[in-house]
Amino acid sequence: MIRAGMQQLLAQFADRRRRYQARRPALHVVLEEGAVREVLTEGLLPGIALGEGLRRRAIALARAEVATLANLMEALPLGVQIGVLDAPGVTSPFELLRGREKTFVCISPFRPDTPPHLVLGVAMITAADEALAGYQRIAEQAWARARKGSEGATRLRRLLAAAERAEH
Repeated sequence: MIRAGMQQLLAQFADRRRRYQARRPALHVVLEEGAVREVLTEGLLPGIALGEGLRRRAIALARAEVATLANLMEALPLGVQIGVLDAPGVTSPFELLRGREKTFVCISPFRPDTPPHLVLGVAMITAADEALAGYQRIAEQAWARARKGSEGATRLRRLLAAAERAEH
């Protein structure tokens, strides 16, 4: 069951990468340091009792993902912008989805790193002007406070190194 959950999560990551490569949508992402620290120490399946081998693999995969994010922050590929907040900034996850003619806000009770065994909750998608204005303001404030580029990449690498030191 646990191995199946990990395989499912890895398959989701692979599918997201494949779809991203096919469409290349513009991405603006703000990560909170607390969430990054958690994934670096708990791995990709936090809260699930794993055998030692699977736990080490989940942590190694999570650390590889964080290293990839740091590399992306320095490479500055077109359409990909990543920032790191050093303090909690957003109380609930959301996405602004911009189409050609309309923008939507998707509000989710789940953080992106929520384990797959936690599946109950209600998400909402709306194009209501009031909701869009409020969430756009939150996104702009979080982005303004976030570390970006080489400064953000350096911060991610320091978090990664600290997690590796703490393990030994």
